[in-house]
This record gives sequence, C-alpha cells and structure tokens, in this order.
Amino acid sequence: MGSAGNLARTVPLLVLLAFCSSPKLIAQATSQLSVERDYAAGRRLLDAAIRATGDPDALAKVGALRTSFCGRAVELGQSARPDAPYDTILASGERIYDLAGRRYSQDWSTEFRGGLPLALHEVVTDSGAFSTDLRGGVVLSVVPGGLKASQRRVEDAAPYAPVMILDRARRYATSIRVVHDSPRPHALLFVDDGFLLTLRFDPRTHLLVSADGLVDNWATGLAPLQVQFRDYRRVGGVELAGRVITRFQGGLQTEVTFPGLARIDSVPATAFSPPDLAHAVPVGGPLEITVDSVAPHVFAVHQGQTAPPNYGYNPPFAYAQLLVELGDSLLLVDAPGGSPAQRAVIEKLRTLFPGKPVGRVAFTHYHSDHFGGLRPYIASGVTLITTPGSRGLIERVAGIRHPSDPAGDTTQRATPRIETFTGVRVIADDEAPVELHEIGGGHADEMVVAWLPKQQVLFATDVFGILPVRGGPGGSYEEERRLARYAESRGWKVRTVVAGHGAVSPGSALAAVLAQTTARTPPADHCATLSQASERGDAGRPSPSP
Repeated sequence: MGSAGNLARTVPLLVLLAFCSSPKLIAQATSQLSVERDYAAGRRLLDAAIRATGDPDALAKVGALRTSFCGRAVELGQSARPDAPYDTILASGERIYDLAGRRYSQDWSTEFRGGLPLALHEVVTDSGAFSTDLRGGVVLSVVPGGLKASQRRVEDAAPYAPVMILDRARRYATSIRVVHDSPRPHALLFVDDGFLLTLRFDPRTHLLVSADGLVDNWATGLAPLQVQFRDYRRVGGVELAGRVITRFQGGLQTEVTFPGLARIDSVPATAFSPPDLAHAVPVGGPLEITVDSVAPHVFAVHQGQTAPPNYGYNPPFAYAQLLVELGDSLLLVDAPGGSPAQRAVIEKLRTLFPGKPVGRVAFTHYHSDHFGGLRPYIASGVTLITTPGSRGLIERVAGIRHPSDPAGDTTQRATPRIETFTGVRVIADDEAPVELHEIGGGHADEMVVAWLPKQQVLFATDVFGILPVRGGPGGSYEEERRLARYAESRGWKVRTVVAGHGAVSPGSALAAVLAQTTARTPPADHCATLSQASERGDAGRPSPSP
C-alpha cells in the first residue's frame, strides 16, 4: 500500500513537471486564458450597453413610433462621372413602426440625378411585404424568400438599430472579444451573420457610438465601412438614435435624421392596408437568368433578382441587359448585377448559343448597378465598348483583388480590351446592325443608348423607366422626354423599347411621354435638420480614389 500511495502522489507531480517544462503547453494554456478574459471583458461591455439602451422586449413595450425622416446620400458610383466631385441627393418621408405587431410602413420619395423620380408606399410585416409606386400605381410584392431581407433592412434603417445590433451580438455571444485599443477598452468584436463588426461605445453613457467593418466593393476592393449613431433620445424606456451616418473609406456616404420621432397611442389602419396584389410584380427573388426574344436576333436578358435603393425597405429595381446575336459572336449591352450574376449570364448564353461566345460588351453608362459586372468579361478578354470617361474606371477595376469572390479573383492578371467612342459607334452586321448613340443628359455625362434600325428596337437604361413595368400616367421625367426628342430628331420609328431596369414596352410608350407633364418630387422641409457639417460640404467630400 505504501508504494502504491507514493506512486499515486508521484504521477500528478510528474505530469505537472512535464507541463511546466513544455513551452507549447504553457502557450496554449495562456492563450486559452486570454481568450476567456477577452470574452468576459467584451461581454461586460455588451451587457452594460444593453442595460443603457434597452432590449427587444423593452422596445416592443413602446408600442408604436411615428417619425418623419430625411436622408442625404453621396452618389458614389451613381454620379455624373466616375471621379470626384460626387453628387448628393435627398430623400424624405414618414415612417410608422408598429413594434408590438411587428409591422412597418413608410411613404417616401427621392429624385436621382437628372430628375429621375421615385415615390413609394412600403409595408413590411411578418407575413409579407409590398410596395406601391405612388406615381404610376405599380404594385410590387416581395416573394417569401425575400421577406427576411426586407425585415433586416427595416431594422438597419430604424432609429432603434442599436437595440437590434446589440441583441444580435448577444445571440452570437461566443464570437465576442474585447478590443485592446486603450487602457480602458470600450470596443468589442463580434461576428454578425459572417460579417466581423467592431462595436464602439461611449465610455460614460455605454451607448453604441459606431459599428465598423470591411466590405468588398466592386470598384475599390476591401474598404472600411462605418455606421455612426448620434443624437440619442429616450422614448418609453429605450434609447433611440436621432441621426444615423454611414461612412465609406472615411467619406460620408449616407446620413438620415428622424425629426419628430415620438411614441403614438394608435396605428392608422390605412398604414398597412394591402393593395390589390392580383397583378403585382414579384420582387426580392433569387438570381434567375431568363433570355426573352424581343425581335429576330435580339433578346432581353433578365436576372430575376432586384435591388433596393438607399432608405428603401423593399427592392423596386429589376435589371436587364440587351443581347444581340451577331454573325459570329454575341453582343451584350450593360453588365448589371455584379460578377456572380454576369458569370451566370455567360453560362446561360453558352447553353443557348453554342459556338457563339460573347465577343463584345457595350455600356450605356458607368453607374455601378449597370456596369459593376464587367470583371468576368475583362478576365475572358471580351472587348469593352464605352465612352472615354469610363476608361480609367475599367483600368482600375481590372487590377483590384476581391477576397470575397475567389471564383472571379483572376481579373488582376488580365489587361482589359477597351474601345472608346464619342458620338455614334456602328457595329455592322448583316442581320442585326447596332448603333450606339451618345446622347448626353442629366443622369450621366456620357449616356449611351443602343438602336437597332433593322429591328426598330431601342435599349435605354435609366433614361426610360426605372421600375420593372410601366404604370399609369404618373407624369414623365425629363430624361425620358430628352430620349423621346432625340429619337424623334433622328427619325427613328421605334417598335419596342427595352429598359435597363427590366420593362419591355411598345414604341408608343416612348412617344407618349412627350404629351405628359413632368413630374417632380421635391424634398420636404424637414431635410433642413441635416447636420451643418453636411451643409458645409462634408457630404460631398470624396472617398479616396481606389
């Protein structure tokens, strides 16, 4: 028994000595303790912030909120030209948050560059989401698979966004780590649905000051994005942000204020009344490439997926590009939807047109939603036809690495093949000749349309129709009227108009805009609540060049 007892005491001692003599084991133990300490410190910061701000249960007890809002957006990738100075546009409207019933609505309007108007009534609930175009009466219904994205956009754009961010951090608590950036850390890291965020808190109030992360932008590659929360006010036991500011690469991207934010006792019944959905256009669906014949050798390529604007809940914009079957190759006009969408287009066309590769891609203008899918064409050596002002952007994009898109991260090894033109560029073909016309205008300095004289088909992006279908007589906008006058001056007998936002219309729709009055949607007076810094020009300060 004595020997056995000595052995029992000796084995643990030997194990301890072996552990202490192994630097690797010591490092592992130290690392584990460090991770646990960083988690505990980060969790204390988070818990203090939730106590100061409130949680979703406290938010639901508020009942309902009503607020006007005013937004300012710096049009990076949507201005008159690719480089600074960039344009700034305003948006304004009114929102109702039925927090107890999880129903949300807003009526809002904006004007994109060139006076392109958008005015929507939007509703998001747990059972569905829809939008009504307040100008032409078009109804858009979000498909079930897109509802979650609409709900998330409501959260991200709301004055109670900090409450929801903190709640997600609590739900993903195992990823929390404190940031050691000062003797008294007041920031933490956490992974939000695969997106690494740094949350920074006011050390005195414990309120969320900002959320920072990296995004992989088509034109810049990896770039910092920061959302700031300011002007907190307490409503019904919850701290709500009166101002939300987004910065991209250090420059202001969007700013939204909520003047008149207040609790309301009852929710107007009309705020959530659904329209007639019998003829609603489905939006928010997955990527689904379809190729529809428009005329002999001419097709509209639709993507199925749609995109929301700044401040929007539901996506109103669809995307299309023109496809022309030439004698020995295919011509595309525009490349919307980003690289994944355009790779899907290329695969679809290989199936439908075996032996006829895409030989050329022409662009109507450089705006990111119609231009941002050019990288697969650069990589495969396709000739890109554009105006002189976009050459530099193409050359920059060709050299950018995109770690979030490894399937297409070969672009930087290819030199883009670029042809530029001014005025008119003719692509000769026996069956389907194409004319590219630079028409200028207010939406982009070098706006181009494609005209097929033999088929009498006109392709125009943004200068004719920005919704998936054309609605009632809501009034034309100036860019549509400019296009109609240009077509009339050239003597074009337009049979069909294909719009880059998806609508395929008879030529009579183009002629009709000249008889309509110009519709305008000026911003509301409460846009004066935007910060004086923005009024001094901070909103127009360009981001660093990519």
